Amino acid sequence: DGTYDVDKPYSNKVERPKSLSAFEELRDSALFIKLSNVSEADRDYDDLCQEVVADTEALLGHPILGGVTMVHLSMFIASPHLVTPYHIDHDANFLCQISGEKDVYLFDPHDRELLPTEDIERFYLGETNAARYREKFQPRGRCFRLVPGVGVHHPPLAPHWVRNGSDVSISASIHICARDLDRRAHVYQMNRILRKARLHPRPPEQSPLLDSIKASG
Repeated sequence: DGTYDVDKPYSNKVERPKSLSAFEELRDSALFIKLSNVSEADRDYDDLCQEVVADTEALLGHPILGGVTMVHLSMFIASPHLVTPYHIDHDANFLCQISGEKDVYLFDPHDRELLPTEDIERFYLGETNAARYREKFQPRGRCFRLVPGVGVHHPPLAPHWVRNGSDVSISASIHICARDLDRRAHVYQMNRILRKARLHPRPPEQSPLLDSIKASG
């Protein structure tokens, strides 16, 4: 899970771990290991996730994004200098560094020149690599240097790519999904279908009535 082939200019050939011995080979290989939904297997991690949501709501002073529908924690363990390619995610997440270092390049999810609406629509109809990296937009990204004890918040649909440092990297990601995000995803899905029919649908959040119809379809 979570294995990537990375094209230039960020070139690494990533191998899929075949056994537990992969953990011993991390330092001298090009391996990326993802342990998904750890919080479902261990109650302590689930409690941690819930505390993060509660603390975030307390800081914001209101419930998160219209109501949380899913919270889980995943672990990422990767070889030195490995690159996670440019992509977007549906949910919001807090990426927290535990061991090693990495640079996270994060981009504005509202920049429609960098992330066109049609790319988002394709993403929500199953094209996981719909977001396209273009070198000319790299200066629009912000680099966050993660060291142990430091984290960064990824807003929903924020494009990003990651480069590990010179040691094995271990990080935890707390994923948060909400009703508003799922509703918006349904609008993008319907818009893609309408676009294939040669129509010109309005993007989400321009017409509450149309959004409601699309989301319920």
